[in-house]
Amino acid sequence: MLEYESIDELSRAAINANLEANAPPCRLKGLERASRWVAKAYEESHGASGLTLQSLEDVYDSLFRLFDAGGIARSTFHERRRLMADMIDLAEYGSIDRSADLSPSWRKGDNPLSRPVPPDVRDDPDSIIGLSLAVLDEMGLRGYSANTMRCYRMCAFPRLIAHFKGLGTDRYSDEALESFIGKVEGGFCAGAAYYDILRPAALHVRSMHYGGELYMRGSTFVEKAESGPFGTVVAGFVEWRESAGVKRRTIENDVRAIVAFLEALCPAGPEGLGSITREAVRSALASMADGRPPRYVCRTLSSVRTSASFVEERHPDLPAFGSWIGRNPRVVRGRPIEGYTAEQAEAMIASADESTAMGMRDKAILLLMATTGMRACDVVTLALDDIDWRANEVAVRQEKTGVAVALPLDVRAGEAIAAYILEARRNCGERTVFTTTMGAARPLLATSINYIVRKYSSAADAAGFKGVHGPHAFRRGLGAAIVNSGSSLAEAADVLGHSRAESAMPYAAMATERLRGCSVGLGGIPDGGKGADDGCGR
Repeated sequence: MLEYESIDELSRAAINANLEANAPPCRLKGLERASRWVAKAYEESHGASGLTLQSLEDVYDSLFRLFDAGGIARSTFHERRRLMADMIDLAEYGSIDRSADLSPSWRKGDNPLSRPVPPDVRDDPDSIIGLSLAVLDEMGLRGYSANTMRCYRMCAFPRLIAHFKGLGTDRYSDEALESFIGKVEGGFCAGAAYYDILRPAALHVRSMHYGGELYMRGSTFVEKAESGPFGTVVAGFVEWRESAGVKRRTIENDVRAIVAFLEALCPAGPEGLGSITREAVRSALASMADGRPPRYVCRTLSSVRTSASFVEERHPDLPAFGSWIGRNPRVVRGRPIEGYTAEQAEAMIASADESTAMGMRDKAILLLMATTGMRACDVVTLALDDIDWRANEVAVRQEKTGVAVALPLDVRAGEAIAAYILEARRNCGERTVFTTTMGAARPLLATSINYIVRKYSSAADAAGFKGVHGPHAFRRGLGAAIVNSGSSLAEAADVLGHSRAESAMPYAAMATERLRGCSVGLGGIPDGGKGADDGCGR
């Protein structure tokens, strides 16, 4: 018998523990919804019997069976799973663990990857455990994020190992791996979770077994494209993008779109590239966009525009079709998306409680974004070595563009960051500046920055903000302020780290003070009053 008298009391305690851990409001609402299902499921399966840890785990297992059978949506499953994991933690350990893994049973030592592995198993090329560890080692060398590796270590590979164990073996075989992939794909069709991790994990193990490297789907596609009908063009494009320092994943996405475009543009082969017309380009783009979601069309157009620049630079013998592509449908119709003004940003910064470690961290993050316009993905990867305290600069290699920029560090933002580092930062074993304040110490995720901004959004609303809350609202507001101050688009692009001045155009649309200077007065227009001659004798 546990110290909690009822399932309702335990679920309420788990929700309160999340509230004390500063969980975002959207998560708390999800836990409230999940608590109703947990109470009903427990009552149906165990009635009024006493509350035990085994009974909780039975309900937890029934949740997975329900989801694997396609009985609930993915988002609903994650809400209930999160609450059940916290309830089991609270019942067994007396507190919730924010670094908790995806299954409580694995936290109790059932995961073979969570304890030391003998050298003979680790070095065995046919051991499924050794192959899993080899994949994790290669991921670390390739710079995979800590969160991704944790998902593979604590979710994907344990399930793969358990599948082999269920077949009575721990030795690699293609048959056992194929049966696991078939099980994953069958579960995915029924709505099962973690398909995006489980299937790649199996393919990584196979690739590591035969070639000693990770499975790279995109790279395989690029290699096939380079040996296809348009291979010469594709190979030159890949070399051109790599020489510009573009990330491999971006190149792979571009190649996929470009190959589809070229196949639609010249179905007879590359011989038709020299005689393409404007109508043919428009027709090819229309056929690619037919029935596709707007997001796909936007990415495709961006890739095709890039290929047009490549053709213009490297293949002057081919028609320059960049001007034939047309407008990007991503253009927002209506008013521009609003950013935080200086007053609204200041209201959010002032609402952070500096008496707590979390408040000191949040204030430093808000000040950094408000004064530099850094993206959330760059804030979480900011390292201690990236700050030059003597020059008052922050050196960042932007995650989105791959371009290295040096941003001026405001004195107030620098003081807030220094105070946080000296008094509140927890050592997580990495050099990242901003870390968690609850649970196990680890670097923040980009999504955490979004939660932090929304936590203080009510202060901006009180100051008159009517736009969309989020980290990018600081960037939009700073861009508009720079343009309003009289600076050019090129200067705004330099401050915000854009590679082209045209990228700063959206900020000019929000610079209302500068736009008023472009308006034409009404002084020369006749008032149209009664008896006025309009020049037509009337």
